[in-house]
Amino acid sequence: MTDFERTGLLNKLHQEHGNYEDVDDSVLKEERDEANKAQFLADVALTEEEARNHPPITASRKAFFQDHIDEILRGDATSENIPPEIAKTIALAFSVLHH
Repeated sequence: MTDFERTGLLNKLHQEHGNYEDVDDSVLKEERDEANKAQFLADVALTEEEARNHPPITASRKAFFQDHIDEILRGDATSENIPPEIAKTIALAFSVLHH
């Protein structure tokens, strides 16, 4: 489809349904990240006691888990792809560091 055809299609859509603002990619990424984080937290049961007894997540520990965190936020990994002990740490990191 050419740019001219896309513009015509978009103009027709606006005439029929009203004007919609294009969403910035960063907004879409943020929404995707939040949805994937929420799904991960829903899938990984982390009790309050487990959270309390978990070793502190230092900057170096967070860096160790960052690749897994990025994969989860992108939707490339889920709790099923992550070993349970790592999943608990990531769930705690999401709960503590990503608020």
